[in-house]
Amino acid sequence: MDNAMPSLKTLLQLPCGWQSSRQDVSSDGITLHLRAKRKTALCPECLKRSKSVHSCRRRRIQHLPCSGQALWLVFAVRHWYCSNPACSRKIFAESLAPFAGARQQSSQALQNLQRQLGLIAGGEAGRRAATAAGLRSSADTLLRRVINIPETKPLGTPHVGIDEWAWHRGHRYGTLIVNLDTHRPLVLLPGRDQRTLAAWFRKYPEIQVVSRDRGGIYAKAAREGAPQARQVADRWHLLKNIGDALERMMYRHMPLIRLVAGELSPKKSPEPERVQPAPYIRRPERLKQQTHNKRHQRWVEVITLHKNGCGLRQISRTTGLSRVTVRRWLQSGTFPEMSTRPRKPSLLDPWHEWLEEQRESGNHNGSQIWREMVAKGFTGSETTVRDEVAKWRKGESTSVTAPARLPSASRVSRWLVPWRIIRGEENYASRFIGLMCEKEPQLKIAQQLALDFYRILKTKNKQQLSRWFSNVSKSGPVELQRVAAGMEADAAAICEAITSRWSNGVVEGHVNRLKMLKRQMCGRAGFELLRRRVMSPLA
Repeated sequence: MDNAMPSLKTLLQLPCGWQSSRQDVSSDGITLHLRAKRKTALCPECLKRSKSVHSCRRRRIQHLPCSGQALWLVFAVRHWYCSNPACSRKIFAESLAPFAGARQQSSQALQNLQRQLGLIAGGEAGRRAATAAGLRSSADTLLRRVINIPETKPLGTPHVGIDEWAWHRGHRYGTLIVNLDTHRPLVLLPGRDQRTLAAWFRKYPEIQVVSRDRGGIYAKAAREGAPQARQVADRWHLLKNIGDALERMMYRHMPLIRLVAGELSPKKSPEPERVQPAPYIRRPERLKQQTHNKRHQRWVEVITLHKNGCGLRQISRTTGLSRVTVRRWLQSGTFPEMSTRPRKPSLLDPWHEWLEEQRESGNHNGSQIWREMVAKGFTGSETTVRDEVAKWRKGESTSVTAPARLPSASRVSRWLVPWRIIRGEENYASRFIGLMCEKEPQLKIAQQLALDFYRILKTKNKQQLSRWFSNVSKSGPVELQRVAAGMEADAAAICEAITSRWSNGVVEGHVNRLKMLKRQMCGRAGFELLRRRVMSPLA
């Protein structure tokens, strides 16, 4: 049994030709003293063996932690005389390769572990993990290990995907290119310059497919640097373009959205007006009112500047709002109310009519009402009922079911197409869109055109694409016409998207991974470290 047990040399991965002489345990960790067993040494210059020892010195090297403690190996390294008179090296030292390199204070195994910690967790987080494992390493050491990783030339691939990533969103962007076959990054570039991208494509003439989004820079760079490759537009971005066009269209129909929302909201019974002092406004409501007033002032400022002949860019610079917001406010025509989340269902909803009867009869005893409701099967608490009854005394709204809130233009645009409807909204969305289409037939046409494009992608019927372009140009809204014009200019890539299996999903996943690494690094340590971590499969 003892013979089957691994030796200390095997467990610690010690270099050959060395044996332990003694060991010390202290607060600094475990120190293992080693001496060489060989009687001769080989000269690294002339490869002649020598038997003459010149001197001996101690070399202290940190190794992998052992039992949660730091492990130090002290080698008694001997220096030898070279026996060859013609050799240029008169004296040479025993080598510890591949266990440790020359003048290194840590083993190769420890360096690999430090490199992995730096790639996975970063500098400071990696240092904390190393300390917990009994490894003494600074954050700078871990990052230095990552930076010094020897690079391997990426192998060529016939299928690549390309996408941008943000240094500073809206201001500065970089480029990520991914191998669609191996799902591994090929290169991370700090910019998205067309010349740089075209030069990179020229290095790999074997590229046959380039998957991309609708960005014009990547299309031109691929056309210039890899003219032999087929460009494939990403299908998700195509559907997003259609959805964005519908959303811009809905901003023009905000008055219609308000009208339909008012018609679908539950009718409230009229009540006699009561003269009472102004109620105290709680802090959340007061802050909400202040936000509303401030937003209204900015809207008035935008409208005033527009009437004075100012353009979108000038209004955006003056007010500090984005051009998208300015354009949306001007297209709406009226003050755009902020959309809010719909009310969550309440336990009192099925008891609405019964509670109204109790209120009209003058029964305002919350505890008694709750006991009667429990006897009839109510499962809620007494506090829920008493809070509702308290509203009756204060003269607040007596309706248990609140009116439907005004949906935003973005939300209504999602209801037009099936792939954007959120689960649980189907019934209300169909009623809402049906009533809107009755009042505005142009919306029905836009919905049908969007569904036609969705069916083209699902059925992979690229023959219908030219007909769809023609239908949009004839009867589609102006927002869809603009999108269709851009798609028609990129028709070859869209046809490949319809029939090809390639997409940019893998690239989008790596962009999300890059965002996670950026947050881990807190925006520091520079581009080179970010590139190393993105390119590594460990991070």
